[in-house]
Amino acid sequence: MLLSRATLFLGFTALLAVGGCSSAKETRLADCVKLEKAMEQFRKDREMFPDWFDRIAADVRAVQPELEDDRVAELADDVARTLEARAEYERAHPEVRDGEPAADVQWRDRELEDEFLTAATEVSKLCGPLRARTPDGFE
Repeated sequence: MLLSRATLFLGFTALLAVGGCSSAKETRLADCVKLEKAMEQFRKDREMFPDWFDRIAADVRAVQPELEDDRVAELADDVARTLEARAEYERAHPEVRDGEPAADVQWRDRELEDEFLTAATEVSKLCGPLRARTPDGFE
């Protein structure tokens, strides 16, 4: 009788642990979908104007309070910060769009692009290929 109670307890504990993992995975996936949808504009338009970067950053910031997974929320903050920095930079250096920029401006331009791509890559590493998995038709 003691053995069966111990077995029952261990089985129940294992079931809770598996259920907890599944729930955490579902939460992360849901948060990843929210973040990806907020970043969707970046893949579509590529306007590269300050207001465009601000719009996408605002979309990412708007979903942040809804994110339950700490790592996804941290990555959302990284993405938003890099986009906000890029918008600020674009406002300060309109010559990047209007003609041939100075070498130091080109360097900072590439540096900001690398920072964003690093943040976006981290989102992809964590979230995986969401577009193939989401049932709502989000690509």
